[in-house]
Amino acid sequence: GNLDVRIERCFDQKLAVNQATVALDSAKDQLRSLRTQYAQASPAEREGIQLDIDEVEAQIAALEAQLAEAQAAYQSCLHRFDHLHGHIEHGGVLTQ
Repeated sequence: GNLDVRIERCFDQKLAVNQATVALDSAKDQLRSLRTQYAQASPAEREGIQLDIDEVEAQIAALEAQLAEAQAAYQSCLHRFDHLHGHIEHGGVLTQ
């Protein structure tokens, strides 16, 4: 039915949300792992690990922005098709 069309239409946006979520979770796991390494490292090793931590933290910030963008696009897509479906359902004329 119509629901299938809406889900299919927003499939790419939903996929982008899922991919961004997986990437973000992976980066957060990596950060936790690095922080554990840092805690157990010798002072000589800590500098290198801190550089990795800084890099992953920057990556996380970028991925969070990407996820927010993907979620907004997905919601916008769903809203657009709900709106479209409403017009069709009530026999209305499609307007932009």
